Parts: sequence; C-alpha cells; structure tokens
Amino acid sequence: MLVEIDDAGTGSPVGGVVIGCRKGDTFVYEVIPPMNFHNRGVFSKEIQIQVREIVKKLLQKVSFNHEEDEILICSSKIFNETRNWLEKQNIRWKLGKVRGKTQDLVEFAFDFHLVQIGVPRLLLKRLIEYKHYVIELLKWVALDLENRSKYVKKYFKVWRNNWSKVKVILEEGQIKKNKKYCIICGRDIKEDDKIVTIKYITPAKVYTSMAHKECTRGLL
Repeated sequence: MLVEIDDAGTGSPVGGVVIGCRKGDTFVYEVIPPMNFHNRGVFSKEIQIQVREIVKKLLQKVSFNHEEDEILICSSKIFNETRNWLEKQNIRWKLGKVRGKTQDLVEFAFDFHLVQIGVPRLLLKRLIEYKHYVIELLKWVALDLENRSKYVKKYFKVWRNNWSKVKVILEEGQIKKNKKYCIICGRDIKEDDKIVTIKYITPAKVYTSMAHKECTRGLL
C-alpha cells in the first residue's frame, strides 16, 4: 500500500510546521512548534533531523509494513534527512508531489494548529493565497506583538528585517474597496458598520487593514 508523507507551514512565518502521514484511511501528524524556529531556519540540519524522528514515529502509528508498503514523500528540503534514512533502511520510496486527500489533510492540520494558537477561524477562511499566510497573519501578530510574537518563526527575514520593528496606528475611517473584512474577527464589514483603519508601518512598507470599531476595544 502507498504511504504518503507531506508537510505544511514551512512558508508561513506564523505558526509551526506540520508533518503528516497517511496510509489508506489512517492519517496522523505532528506539529513542530514555532519556538523551534526562533533561532534556526526551516530547512536547517537540526530541523531535518527532528523531522526524520517524527516520520519514524508516524510510520509506526500507521503500521508501516516494510515488505508490502511503498512511500511517496514530498520533495521539500525539510525531508532530506528522512530520505537518507529511508535509503539506508532499504525502504521502498519515491519522490513526488503529494496531492489530493493527503495534501488537504496536512493543510487542514496546519490551519487547525493556527486556530489553536489563537488565529480566528473566520480570519483563516480569508487566507486563500500563499501571500495571505504571510502578510495577513503577520498583521494578526502585530496587533498584540508582546503576546503573539512567540508564534512567529523568528528566523524568517520578513520578521527580522521588517515585522519585528512594526508600528501600529489605528484611525477611524472609511471602508476601502479591497478591505471588506475585519482583521481581528474575520467577519465581513458592512457599509453601515463603524470601522477603524489599521496601519502597519514597517521599514520596508506600510500595510493597511480594516476592523470593526467594537473589535478594537483595548487597542485604541
């Protein structure tokens, strides 16, 4: 039977990294917490070794059969040490893009992890493209930098060079056409809602978002 191994979260500066494994109807995963990326990169040797050990445990949980099963593993560098181990163990494996159900499950597991660290579910639904998992989540962190910075992969340049130095300014204002949802709760902003414009001033660029005025209590 084919066993698929994939990852999620390596490109997001917020949250940890999910390593997932599926065999048939059995899916298991483990999260490498954000703090593990405070002083090292996602693809560092230390992380690769950690991933290798996680994969070993996940294979046991799905009852991997050395003689009957074959592994399809993602081509990400994060699995370099894992692939070396598979080769040394004479385990049948192949490199490829993990798609379909396994990919969906791993990405869902990462989203669930983001909810666990406090990201509003409705805000997550706004994260459609890769860039949203970068900028929108960093905006969420910036609104409570003292308490949320621990959820950031601080080794990321986008954090070290820009968002770690962010200044947040709140102003009452009008809805912008491309800012139709609240960055704090994730809900739609309607024409008659009282709103606040939030500006995030970083050394590289100024970003903006909108929020319901009631959601900004404690921030103003």
